[in-house]
Amino acid sequence: PVYTVQSERPRGAVGTAVSERLALTVRNPSSAARRGSPVRSGVPFPQGVLGSSWAMRLLDSSGSEVPLQTRTLGRWPDGTVKWTLVDFLVDVPASSEAEYTLEYRTEASRGTFETPLWYFESEDEVTVDTGRLRIRWDRSEFGPFSEIMRGDERYIVGSEVVVTGTDGREYRSSNIEAKTLKVEESGPVHCIVRVEGSHVSEDGARLLRSVFRVHAYAGAGYVRIDHTFINDNSETPFTDIDSMYMKIQPAAGAAEAKEIVQTHDDRSVVNGLVGNKRLRGYVRTGELEVEVEDFWQQYPKSLRAVPNSIDIGLCPSIGEDDYRVGGEEEYKLYFYLKDGVYRLREGMTKTHTIYVGEGIEDGVQSLIAQPPVEWNCWSGAFGEITSGRDGSSSDYEERVGQLFTEYRKSHDANREYGMLNFGDWAFDNYKDWGNSEYDTGYVFFTQWARSGDIRYFEEACRAVLHHRDVDTCHVSAEEFKVGGVYRHRVGHTGDFYPGGYGLSDRAIATGEFPPTGLWVDLVESRELRAILIWGGEFTISHTWVDGFLLHYFLTGDPRSLQTARMVADRYDGNYARNYEFTNGRNNGWHLILTMAMYNATGDRFYLNAAHIIAERTLERQTEDGGWRRMLVPAHCHCDPPRHMGNAGFMVGILLVGMKLYHQATGEQRAAESIIRGAEFLVRDMWDEENAGFRSTSCPHSRVSTDNFQHGIAGIAYAWRLSGDPELGRILRRAFPNAVEALQAHGRILGSQLRAAPEVLYALAQMEVDRSTPSSASDGGGQQ
Repeated sequence: PVYTVQSERPRGAVGTAVSERLALTVRNPSSAARRGSPVRSGVPFPQGVLGSSWAMRLLDSSGSEVPLQTRTLGRWPDGTVKWTLVDFLVDVPASSEAEYTLEYRTEASRGTFETPLWYFESEDEVTVDTGRLRIRWDRSEFGPFSEIMRGDERYIVGSEVVVTGTDGREYRSSNIEAKTLKVEESGPVHCIVRVEGSHVSEDGARLLRSVFRVHAYAGAGYVRIDHTFINDNSETPFTDIDSMYMKIQPAAGAAEAKEIVQTHDDRSVVNGLVGNKRLRGYVRTGELEVEVEDFWQQYPKSLRAVPNSIDIGLCPSIGEDDYRVGGEEEYKLYFYLKDGVYRLREGMTKTHTIYVGEGIEDGVQSLIAQPPVEWNCWSGAFGEITSGRDGSSSDYEERVGQLFTEYRKSHDANREYGMLNFGDWAFDNYKDWGNSEYDTGYVFFTQWARSGDIRYFEEACRAVLHHRDVDTCHVSAEEFKVGGVYRHRVGHTGDFYPGGYGLSDRAIATGEFPPTGLWVDLVESRELRAILIWGGEFTISHTWVDGFLLHYFLTGDPRSLQTARMVADRYDGNYARNYEFTNGRNNGWHLILTMAMYNATGDRFYLNAAHIIAERTLERQTEDGGWRRMLVPAHCHCDPPRHMGNAGFMVGILLVGMKLYHQATGEQRAAESIIRGAEFLVRDMWDEENAGFRSTSCPHSRVSTDNFQHGIAGIAYAWRLSGDPELGRILRRAFPNAVEALQAHGRILGSQLRAAPEVLYALAQMEVDRSTPSSASDGGGQQ
């Protein structure tokens, strides 16, 4: 038979018709009104609907056209627009929202507006004028900008970044000309200038590199600076620095010194009262304001206004005794803050957002435009998802909402803050950092698209920025490391404690030392407390790019797309040579990230890599469909010879990868493989009495109802391919238990929410089939 997926879209993922008017909602969570505030959002479109991002205009609630800047970020295989980036300015009352309408059609005629925003480039300089500020960059200098004029007066006379080494030597950005200075984006609303270079000492030595993306907005009296520093020193695995300051030099100096310092997350509970020493990173001196976004969350941080300078402590000077040394307090929170220095891993980066100018006090952070969730689902740009608002999955949505609230509270309970920690979550039992396992950013972006709850979007952005900057190696003298993503580790990247943190009592008493990279830490009761992973490691089984890609499509941040390409190219280039099947998890995640890149870019380089992975996978599938092998000790505790078979979660991951491959290629062998793999999971691991799965083929393995992790996403697609009523029955029976088993911990929530939307999509399809007499007899999946 020829297997195809049913063409009808399930309830909750379908629009009634292709509309030419799309509602966009802009919410202002602030207690202060926002006027002329920037909105920058990616908007998805279904395939075949929009030919060009120019063919649209924006109307406010009164029907008046609003100045709009657009750019196409992604296209469908037929060349139509998949993602368009919209920039516009809004006025929104405090704690309220504003409604806009995006008109799109071939004959849409965007109006012509006068804009105060313009830029000029010459051999010597770049100048951007917002109408209130004129920002200038001299090509002979390197820094965020050379000067800012306000009217005819000098407002800011200079800026630079100063890195101080552990020997006291200063490395200044102003000691060298910029390597790159260019206008990266421009339009009537928003202009971005990219500046890149190194920090250099007086004698010509270099230490670290910086990239500034300076955002200017029409009519704005401030600029936004996205500053990324990069540890490009590959002479040693770690580079120590004493401090890093961005210095802004106002034309009118401060009348008196002011300083804000956040050294720790000082919120604590004493006698039932909650302390609140979480400081806003805002300072004003004269007519100049500066704010550092997420200031306290990314401690250590400081802001100091002194005569002729505002010093922004991105890595402020710290004392040798400022951070507690010893045990979990150290290796969990302060691993990079010891002996009065910052220890930075080779290839790591860190991005901070800073606002400089006037009119900042009441908040100027960019807002986002929210399309209806039904549009997000119908567009197909997020994959196959259904609306969480139509009532068809109310139990699931309520459960996820509760767990998400618990997840956010766990940031405080687990103290998940600090410059290199913010955006990630820590293991409760392992005590090392999760490194966004199963792609925290991706699952929360998807849930935002389904629910419209802005909290998911905010949490997703934080997760992506951390995972992109800290957990990924961007630079190395060893080429094979570039694009590597670290598996969950102490200190995110590992190797801060090469021999582990101290020796446990048991190890000292017995002389038994753990394998390299692992350490067993025992409490006084000698009961097992934690298994800590100290050494750094890259592995395809813990590598994802979906969150990076959605962040790019939803925010337009080019670093996220660049990072996704870098990671995928590492695995789809040399790594794909002489490729072999290792296990279902490795091949599955490799196929998932490769197909994500192909679907995002249309680059056939990635499709070719997917062909290689799929071919090895198909060749190694055993007759029973399960890629059967002798189970490893962790999957079967029986005396050798251990049982043959597989782990359910590994097969489940592989089936999802094969699904993406099949949908892109229509390869019939892939469809048959998915069905056989699903039948293997049911035959080998399904427990009818408990409506759950054994974790592995070992008959003594634990039965769990955490079914999202045990293959039902793959079973859902196999049902859609085959229409097998038994697969459909098991899917319906397993789903309620899967919802009940959802947990709030980052790792488990990530794995569950990756699989759940695909299952919800299939269940919605079942409801469509039940209401369609012609498909009721065969499940409707086979055509």
